[in-house]
Amino acid sequence: MEWVSGSFGSHVSYLYPMTILKGDRSRMEFTGITFAGKGQNLDTGAKVVHIGKETSSFMNTRSISKDGGISTFRSSVVVNKSAENAKSAVSCQSLMLDSKSRSDTIPVMDIRTPHADIGHEAKIGRISDEAVFYLMSRGLSEEDARAMIVSGFADNVSKELPLEYAVEMNNLIQLEMKAVSDKEDIMVDNKDLTVNFLPSPTWNRLGVNRAKIRSVPVDGWNSIPVQKEIIEKYTNNSDSEIWNSFANIQTGMGEEIDEISKISQSEKIRMSADKTKSEKLFFNCKNGENAFADVELYAPENTELTVFMAMQSAWNANGICAVRTKFKAEKGAKIRLVQLNLLSQNFRFINDVGAECEDNATAEILQLFIGGNETYTGTKTTLLGRQSNLDLNVGYYCKDEQLLDMNYVAEHIGKKTVSSMNAGGVLKDKAHKLFRGTIDFPLGSSGAKGDENEDVLILGEDVINQTVPLILCAEEDVEGNHGASIGRPSDDVLFYLASRGLDEEEACNLMARAKLDALCSKIGDEELETLAKSCLEEVTGYANEKLKEDFPLLRENPVVYLDSAATAQRPESVINSEMEFYKKCNANPLRGLYDLGFKATECYEQSRETVRKFINARSEREIIFTRNATESLNLVAYSYGMNFLKKR
Repeated sequence: MEWVSGSFGSHVSYLYPMTILKGDRSRMEFTGITFAGKGQNLDTGAKVVHIGKETSSFMNTRSISKDGGISTFRSSVVVNKSAENAKSAVSCQSLMLDSKSRSDTIPVMDIRTPHADIGHEAKIGRISDEAVFYLMSRGLSEEDARAMIVSGFADNVSKELPLEYAVEMNNLIQLEMKAVSDKEDIMVDNKDLTVNFLPSPTWNRLGVNRAKIRSVPVDGWNSIPVQKEIIEKYTNNSDSEIWNSFANIQTGMGEEIDEISKISQSEKIRMSADKTKSEKLFFNCKNGENAFADVELYAPENTELTVFMAMQSAWNANGICAVRTKFKAEKGAKIRLVQLNLLSQNFRFINDVGAECEDNATAEILQLFIGGNETYTGTKTTLLGRQSNLDLNVGYYCKDEQLLDMNYVAEHIGKKTVSSMNAGGVLKDKAHKLFRGTIDFPLGSSGAKGDENEDVLILGEDVINQTVPLILCAEEDVEGNHGASIGRPSDDVLFYLASRGLDEEEACNLMARAKLDALCSKIGDEELETLAKSCLEEVTGYANEKLKEDFPLLRENPVVYLDSAATAQRPESVINSEMEFYKKCNANPLRGLYDLGFKATECYEQSRETVRKFINARSEREIIFTRNATESLNLVAYSYGMNFLKKR
């Protein structure tokens, strides 16, 4: 099935052709272009459902906004469990011709099988001044130069359209229209909380516009226990002039988290920086309790504040752990927030974050989600000041029937603001993850740049992965990019690891651990890094500590041995083999003309063949034994180097 769509006229357009790829090796292609002029609201896109095996889909769109026009692209890619080896690629590019227009991209990916190759890319921007200048230097007027750039931008799509529609693209841009809103009235009862609203809704049937936390208790809430010294230092900070403004900071989950705050009536933990400050908060959640913590962080001008949060519980404990964190970084200040969800698999975790950054201020947020049966998390960072920055890194590991619902928003208010949102993790068994990532460029955010990426490793046949990366744009002079990579390990990678002695399960656990170890290394605190890695070892089933069991000396001594260049530790299997040699055939190989010498020579040559197989060498003649690494390097240097390397 091939769709070709061109939307240039009408007051309001809603166009979403849908294709169901039911048969094996069926394919779908959608090519679309929109030109939203004055007063126009063109809301277009495409939907595809992959059911059959080896199905493929490709969506390629171009949108242009001018004179206050609104262009919205929505895509829906659903890959069912039965759609093995399905492939899908979505590419959408938007061009804004002025600061009055708006361009939004709202893709949704719902992947129910690990045997799929899914890709998405989007780019939003304006006409480059350099490109206009170049064309003007070649004799074109500015108007003609811009028209040529627009024509080139749309060419690879518009060439698929009938000629008359291509002509209309350049003529029908002055229609009078009114904007519409598809915001919905959302009813919430007293026991359910509706959170993580998608800033610009997509189709309701996909179930991604919001999250509902069911059956939240209306009473019986406590404060989460934290270190006594933290309570003594930071719960009586009541400078109203500073802290009252925190009520206006918007968070990622929304206002309904206030209901928990009102119920619990917990005291606020308020921290402010004095030059450079670092604090740790260990929230130790108790079995059977529903507890809430309200944290506010403040960094005055040119100061730096780092706060580490670790949410913990006993391995079999259950309850609800809710944490709301708001922070404000003034001019030139930096706030770094590290959050680790290390709760048991029986907990519900609610994590709400809101941040504001003034001129040249920086917000660094690192979050690692490992524990919890249900996790709801949202973060909204408002970049108010000029050249303010957001650096967000999120990692997760979900297995069994864990649910992880995320909502991240970077709102660019100030000029030349920069945001980077990177998320990645591992999904196993019947885990369900929903990632919403929004880069919002309102009018006035000229020079802003935003990037968001998600890298998902799927290791289960029944995994549900939903990714919704949005770019909302009402400003022409911005750069926005997002990308997503979703799928299982490639066969080539698995084959390589298998050649190194790892079965598929071991290989997958190794890759899962490696993906999250990189995030752990960025925590910046040795105690918490060790804690996070220990938790990862438990949930992944792959632990570096287990390797020590092969080495008697390391097994008996709690050390990390790094002097291997001088003396390498021997695993128990090597020690046993050496003992066996000394007991049964200890003699000089390759020189003794007696029975024991022959036996030693046979063992020596057999080891050469064993090494050849291990490193997959072509012949045992390629295996040369030396006394140590230094002698090996010298042998290469003097044999190969002296003969083939020449001085220049």
